[in-house]
Amino acid sequence: MEQIKNVGYRIKKLREERGLSQTELGDKIEVPYRTIQRWENGESPDIKISKLTKIAQTLDVDIGFLLEKEESFCNGSQNTQKSKILIFDLDVSAGHGLINSNNQDVAVGHIELEDSFLKKYFGLITTKDLFIVNSNGDSMSPTIPTRCQLLVQKREARENQICVARIGDEYYVKRLQKRPKIKLISDNKDYDPIIIDKNDDFEFIGAVVGQLKNSL
Repeated sequence: MEQIKNVGYRIKKLREERGLSQTELGDKIEVPYRTIQRWENGESPDIKISKLTKIAQTLDVDIGFLLEKEESFCNGSQNTQKSKILIFDLDVSAGHGLINSNNQDVAVGHIELEDSFLKKYFGLITTKDLFIVNSNGDSMSPTIPTRCQLLVQKREARENQICVARIGDEYYVKRLQKRPKIKLISDNKDYDPIIIDKNDDFEFIGAVVGQLKNSL
């Protein structure tokens, strides 16, 4: 059997099995057929979760089926433990901070992925309290691309781990320094550290455990 290399290949295979042209699939998910073509050819690997969800619905598969490792795609994933991962329309800044005008506390959707896949691919011990947010900006470059989706776990980050945090109304993705004072550090040295004062309205949102961009 031909090796499954990426999600684009899987989309193409499922589309052809359903008897849909690239134009027909594009019409159903509201993108040009050339976008479908680029995805399938691996020319544009970044597929937003919202679009991937529509593709899965149109092709009548679970979104996790598109994201799973090769063996799951080839052999199916029956009777396996899966985790529900909420998707939030929340933009976190890899830059100078982003204020979200939308209701960021309300999930706009979800995906389900096998626990075994999550543990193996992202090195997780537990798959509880996972969610997805959007990252924008270059302050965490080259570790985090300018635009991608982040997989976050709701817990406090360890020393030097990348985290999502809120300062007032602004949300950030930065590397955490706890001692001697809490600082949010950018991997891109063009950005100054953010020093957290005891009087700041500061909250840990969660620890970044992976980038979904790498899976898409």
